[in-house]
Amino acid sequence: MRCCLTGLLLLVAATVLAAWFVPPIVAGALVEGGLAAAGFSDTGTTVDVVADPPPAILAGHADRVRIRSSDVVMGDLRAARLDLTLVDVSLFGRTARTVDGTLQAVRIEPAQGAAFVVPEVIVRGPAAAAAATLRLTRADLEPLVASAVQSAGLIPTGLALAAPDRLTVILSGRTVTGTLGVESGALVARLDGSLSAVLARSAPGDPFQLRSVQVGPDGAVIAAVVDLAALIR
Repeated sequence: MRCCLTGLLLLVAATVLAAWFVPPIVAGALVEGGLAAAGFSDTGTTVDVVADPPPAILAGHADRVRIRSSDVVMGDLRAARLDLTLVDVSLFGRTARTVDGTLQAVRIEPAQGAAFVVPEVIVRGPAAAAAATLRLTRADLEPLVASAVQSAGLIPTGLALAAPDRLTVILSGRTVTGTLGVESGALVARLDGSLSAVLARSAPGDPFQLRSVQVGPDGAVIAAVVDLAALIR
C-alpha cells in the first residue's frame, strides 16, 4: 500500500511539474516553427514563452513571448541582432497585442532604391503596426540621393539639408533645391519641382513600410511602420 501511495504521489508530482514546465518549451517550439513559416530566417533564435500560471499556455495564451535572434532576414529588412517582446499572445490564433524591442545594425534593401544601414531601430506599439524610428545622418543620405539622381543621368557632388523637408544638391556645378518626403510608402526626392527620384521603396507585403520623414541640417528622421505580428502567424 505504501509503495502504491508513493508511486501515486510521484506521478502527481511529475504531472504538476510537467504542467508547469513543459508547456513553455512546447510553445517556444511552436513559435519557432511559425517564424520559419513566415519567411523569417536567422542563424540562431531563442524563444522564451511566459504565462502566469504556466499551464495557461495549454489554453493557447502567453503573457509574453520574447524572441532573440541574430543575422535576421525579414523581407527587405536585415538585422544583425533582434530582441523583441510580444505581449498578450494568442498562440493558437497567432496574434499579439503589442510589441516592444530593438533591431540593431539594420540593413534595409528596398525593392527600389539603394540599400542603407541604420545602427538601431526601436519598435513599440501594436504588434501588427508597430511604430519604428530610423535616424539617418547626412552621410547616410548622400549615397541614397546619389544613387537616385544618377539613374536620371545626373552626377551629384554635394548635399545640404534644412528643416522641415528641404534639400540642396550640387549637380554638375549648379545648385538644385528640392524637398525630401514620403509618397505612397516611398522615400522621394523632388528637385526643382520637375525631377522626382525614388530613394527607397518597399515592396507590397514587406513587413517594413515608410510613413513620413523629418529633415534637419544633420540628417533625417524617418517614421515607419513594421508588422511584427507576422512573425508568429
